[in-house]
Amino acid sequence: FYFVPGLISVMFLMVILVYQVIYTYVELFNQKDKALSIILNIFHSWYFTEILIIWGIFLLFYIIVIPIFEGSLIWYIWKKETIDTEVSLSDSISNGLYRFLPLFEYGNLFSQFKFLSMINIYLFCLRFFGLEYAMFLNYIFAFLLVISTIVNILFVYCRFEIVLNNQKALESLSGSAKIAILNLATTARIYFFLFLVNIRVII
Repeated sequence: FYFVPGLISVMFLMVILVYQVIYTYVELFNQKDKALSIILNIFHSWYFTEILIIWGIFLLFYIIVIPIFEGSLIWYIWKKETIDTEVSLSDSISNGLYRFLPLFEYGNLFSQFKFLSMINIYLFCLRFFGLEYAMFLNYIFAFLLVISTIVNILFVYCRFEIVLNNQKALESLSGSAKIAILNLATTARIYFFLFLVNIRVII
């Protein structure tokens, strides 16, 4: 039952990425007048209110539903493997709701370390500084991408620590890092497999 929240998450990040790409193109290649004309046409269109309403609902779903369903899915899989019987959907969602705040906090703390988030930040910096600093920014963000990968590998089990061990967001960091280091090869394989799956979903 994580299909819809997962789809919303990917769509949200893709919308932000497309915005950054278009805005960067407009700034770097002096297409401001054309872009402004398109934006004004959208503002004066009859469906502008509907766009705002849909975007508001979409954003609300992304902020609230994603952590709840992540917690529900983790608890559901763990309970099903532990007791080897059918687990009710209502119990899973209840546990997701119970762990919403720490999962939400964790997501906010580490959302900037996601691959698409790093690309968004890179495009923003490229737009702000200009093409003449592109090579310098490439080196910086290559380094940051390595740091991001290390952080994601070390803290990949945080959500499990939060849901299964009833820990807070910051408390889960040490437990996740310990598990990741003790099982480094397995953790790295899982992380890069999930990374490739996410890339395939985007493509």
